[in-house]
Amino acid sequence: MKLFQRISISIVIGSMLLCGNAVSKPPDDVPPIEVDVNVVNTPDVNVVNTPLEAIIVNEPLLVEDVDSAARQVVFATKTLTISDGDGFSDKEVLFSVPDGKRLVIEHINVLANTDENDLKRIVVTLELGNLSNSARFAVPVAELPSHIGSNVNVLNQLIKLYSEPEVDIEVRASRGPDTNGADSIFVRIWGHLIDVPE
Repeated sequence: MKLFQRISISIVIGSMLLCGNAVSKPPDDVPPIEVDVNVVNTPDVNVVNTPLEAIIVNEPLLVEDVDSAARQVVFATKTLTISDGDGFSDKEVLFSVPDGKRLVIEHINVLANTDENDLKRIVVTLELGNLSNSARFAVPVAELPSHIGSNVNVLNQLIKLYSEPEVDIEVRASRGPDTNGADSIFVRIWGHLIDVPE
């Protein structure tokens, strides 16, 4: 009985292999099929030379953001001064957000020129309407050659800050631990205004 089962299984496997080879390989005496393809009715296309006309612009061209018609680009800058002996500058209004708009701040750049003998920690605070909605940025000292004559603190940072409508964006700088000499801090922001849905 076992011998009969083994022989039956061998016959089944052998026939499967033979059938598989027969299907996968065409006979050698069958030539390939060649087919001609004719393309008919192709129209001629004439390109006509159109004259160029000058466009005269009497007013500034409006540039619109391609991904959102509601965006309005904002760039604002302010120079802060920390007086000799003080640790803070005065708080200054950097930008006033209009009614019905929200400001999205996307980039901040800070450049601080400090006394050549001091390595000061400079911190810039952006307040978006109030102190509870604010962000602080440490401005690191940049490595510069000794012949420049002053130290420079530089910050370039991508951010994402949102304001409410009708608020002032205020900026303030602080320094430490040394408060000798007067320091100038230049603050710039880039972003855009968006319409607030009613």
